[in-house]
Amino acid sequence: MWIRPRNDESNPKTLGEFIPISSWVELYGMHQWRAHVFCPPEALTQIGQAAERVFRRRFGLEFLPQAREYQQN
Repeated sequence: MWIRPRNDESNPKTLGEFIPISSWVELYGMHQWRAHVFCPPEALTQIGQAAERVFRRRFGLEFLPQAREYQQN
């Protein structure tokens, strides 16, 4: 994709010259992980808590408080 800055219409530039795309993609990938654990609705709380413990102990991951909002019955 080529972009022409308003102040210099004679020299189009690539999008990468305006936005460090590789850095953005790397950061997005690092911070946008989402995992899914499936279970019967009646076990949701118990399995959710167990999954959090496993992810914390095994991978050193902590869940944001908002993670529980994604739980579905």
